[in-house]
Amino acid sequence: MQNIKMKDDSCHFFTEQDITSKQVIKVCFDISDFEEIQQVYDFFGEKIYGNNREHLNDIHPNTKHFGSNLSAFHDYLRGYLIGIFSEKRNEILSITITNNSNKNVDDDWLDFFSIIMQTFFDAHRKIKYGIYMDLNFSRSIMANMMDYFSFLISDYHNRPKDELDENGNYV
Repeated sequence: MQNIKMKDDSCHFFTEQDITSKQVIKVCFDISDFEEIQQVYDFFGEKIYGNNREHLNDIHPNTKHFGSNLSAFHDYLRGYLIGIFSEKRNEILSITITNNSNKNVDDDWLDFFSIIMQTFFDAHRKIKYGIYMDLNFSRSIMANMMDYFSFLISDYHNRPKDELDENGNYV
C-alpha cells in the first residue's frame, strides 16, 4: 500500500516495505540548480546509469541518456522500473526534489512533477511502480502542484469554456 507522510518541510510518498537490504539509487536535487528541464533528464540519467551501471540502459547502450523530452523521460523512467522488476534487482529509486531558492515553478516543472507522481501511482500489468520508488517533494513544490491540479479540476468541471469576462477570466 502506498503511503504519504508530511514531515517537517517535505511530503514523502512511499510503499511500506523493508528497504534496509535494498540498494538505494538516489536522485536528489534542488530545482533552482537547473536552467532548463533537459538538464534534469540528463541528471537522472547520470544518477541512474552512473557508477558503471550503463549496461542497464538497453535503449542507448553505454550511454547515460534519459530522455530528450517529457514523454521520452516517462518512457525511460517506466522502463527503468520495469527493469528492476523483471531482472529481480534488489534496488529502489529514491527521488528527493526541493525548491530552497523558491524558484518559479512553471508549467514545464509542473508537468515533470506530474509525470513522476503519476508513475509512482501507476502500474503496468502486475508491476506496481510505487514499490520501486520513494518520493520526497518539498512543501513548496507540493503547494504549487496542489494549486495547479485543483485549478485544472475546477476549471474543467465548473467553468464554461466559452464565457469570459472583460478581463479574459472565466465566469
